[in-house]
Amino acid sequence: MYVGLEKTAFMDAAELSQLPGLPVQLLRSSSLGGGIIEYLLGDGILLSPDPTATVSLHPYAIAGFVGIMSNALALLPAGNTDGGRVAHAVLGRSLSRVLQGFTLLLLVIVGIFGADESNILLFYSLFVTIWQREPEMPCKNEVDELDLARGAVAIGAAVLVALALVPLS
Repeated sequence: MYVGLEKTAFMDAAELSQLPGLPVQLLRSSSLGGGIIEYLLGDGILLSPDPTATVSLHPYAIAGFVGIMSNALALLPAGNTDGGRVAHAVLGRSLSRVLQGFTLLLLVIVGIFGADESNILLFYSLFVTIWQREPEMPCKNEVDELDLARGAVAIGAAVLVALALVPLS
């Protein structure tokens, strides 16, 4: 993402007009991604009150933004996603199922009541409910406790997921 934003920042107006534009509304749907874009491109680029405004970005920057969002969604504790496996390792089988149900319920509530204008979270919860609902295969060792380093990595990942999925205000 950084390389694409750097390329975008150093383009002239003629080159910028050839780049694809993403809606400001979509870019503001992630505090992490939108914050990086705002920091590197500056000038209040995401502060436009016009809901149809777009920002021209290099394809590398677009790929980086989509990568942030897709990895954050995959790390949500829901179903057989990576986040579901992390929750299973940290909390155990029964508590991870409770957390997964709570996560899906929260995604549906946020999607229905309009906090997610792009409906990404609502569609993702539908996807996970339909295609990621198989129970996780038992591990060889589900008895040993998680060590401190892995617990810290799980907490760090949860913070990054929250930053990536909470909208920029």
